[in-house]
Amino acid sequence: MPTPPRRVRLRPLEPSDLETARRWANDPEVMRTINRVLPVTRHEQRQWYRDFVTRRDRVIFAIETAQRRPVYIGNVALNPIDWRARKAELMIYLGHPRCRDRGYGTEAIRALLEIAFNQLNLHRIYLYTLATNRRAQQAFAKCGFRPEGRQRDDAFQDGRYLDSLRMAILAREFAR
Repeated sequence: MPTPPRRVRLRPLEPSDLETARRWANDPEVMRTINRVLPVTRHEQRQWYRDFVTRRDRVIFAIETAQRRPVYIGNVALNPIDWRARKAELMIYLGHPRCRDRGYGTEAIRALLEIAFNQLNLHRIYLYTLATNRRAQQAFAKCGFRPEGRQRDDAFQDGRYLDSLRMAILAREFAR
């Protein structure tokens, strides 16, 4: 059975993306999923970008739709990359509201895993997600991530402590 065409592609995050990314990062729903409390300023966003793209232990990509007129819909990153242990933490968010719950995040994760395992020669990709974020857990599981543990009372949101889950995938578990 042939694989269906991809609906997303990854490309380098560009300075022209920063204002849109900042607007998304300040959206209350996105802030909840990335566990951010304070809004992101323009100065902070520019500084973050400069720091991110100049370090060798980080890679970040813009996620865009794979159509004739692509639409920028989110970001996905490996940060930090431990080159000696060949592992990295995955971070993702879809900022474009109409692209959530449609499988774009799952496709972007798979595309990043292909880069991580096939081009960067990493062995292990791990992540943390709030235990209440079922949508993210389902997307990660579809890509082959397995739960590894729970960190109790790891985050504070809406006046209460929440647990975080750690999930990971090894190169040999990744279905290409």
